[in-house]
Amino acid sequence: MITVYSTPDCRYCSAAKNLLLEREIAFREVDLYESAKNMEEFQQHFPHAKTVPQITINKNKIGGYQELSALIVTSKFKELLENN
Repeated sequence: MITVYSTPDCRYCSAAKNLLLEREIAFREVDLYESAKNMEEFQQHFPHAKTVPQITINKNKIGGYQELSALIVTSKFKELLENN
């Protein structure tokens, strides 16, 4: 499962979500502005993160949009998706 931690006004968040949508790859979005619970989840998983998006694949921290766009065209991306 891919999780995208994002905010509504973030262009890199939108780009990451659009990249996944274009490739018809399912993901879970966690909007940090939606609730305090979402912000707590984000801070728990990424205690030192200063930016969004932050993306995980099966709990493996990937990074942001640039890391996702580089990874998505590799065989490692498929491996990460398959490793539950």
